[in-house]
Amino acid sequence: AVSWGPEGMDIAAADAETIRLFAPGKQAPRDLRSGAGAATGRLRGAGLSTSARLGAALVTALAWSPDGGCVAVGAGGNNACGGVSCFAIASPGLLWECDLWRAVYAIDWSPCGTLLAVATGDPRGDLGSVCVLEAATGGVRQAWQVAAIVRGISWSPDSGQLAVATTHLRSRSGALQIF
Repeated sequence: AVSWGPEGMDIAAADAETIRLFAPGKQAPRDLRSGAGAATGRLRGAGLSTSARLGAALVTALAWSPDGGCVAVGAGGNNACGGVSCFAIASPGLLWECDLWRAVYAIDWSPCGTLLAVATGDPRGDLGSVCVLEAATGGVRQAWQVAAIVRGISWSPDSGQLAVATTHLRSRSGALQIF
């Protein structure tokens, strides 16, 4: 997973186990989960704590908040419960976690910055959900079950609607729904 910061100066990138922040041309990459870096083990002066509950799950999605102050990290996998962790950047640390019990495939912050949409799915079947989380706390504001894996999600520019892309594994078909 990879995501540019809103001002185009920083990049968050992840493989299966590591989340790193890059500031091209400025500093060495830093690990968002542990705070470890090539030289100092710090990100902008302070280490970031590890996500305890979702630490073993595979990183599957990343998204910067519109103001660049946070990075939301989606996780999950074939044998792990999924969820979202939100990390602060300026005063580094884990802000909150939300267990969603399915693999997270996509995350999108609302343009207003107060909500986070999460697309989930069961990698072994055709069942998914769309969850809208409160960005400040990670609390679930709304959730919909969908008879398909939700692979993609995107807010409208006014933060009023969600476009949702789904995939049916058995029929190999997809659909676009608006919520």
